[in-house]
Amino acid sequence: MSAADDAGHVQHELIGCRVRDIACGGEGALMAVTHEMHDHGRVVDVAHIRPASGVEWSTALGNVRPSRVPVSGAACPVPFEPGTLAPDEAQPLPD
Repeated sequence: MSAADDAGHVQHELIGCRVRDIACGGEGALMAVTHEMHDHGRVVDVAHIRPASGVEWSTALGNVRPSRVPVSGAACPVPFEPGTLAPDEAQPLPD
């Protein structure tokens, strides 16, 4: 888990890149990664994804994979690797 700034935002190499949420199969641009406090002081990294519709959703950062379709103009540092989009076991956000 990376250190967060004062607003709770975490730097991540895929911010601005097109990603896939393996929990729901949706794709969009990764807009932010934040730390969220949960039960008993547990901190969870949460990814915020914006699809073309503009309506963002959030998912556990562990559910995020690079997409094979780039966001226009974005130079993403993590290339698509075959097999990374397999529907492996998704990580639900804790209550």
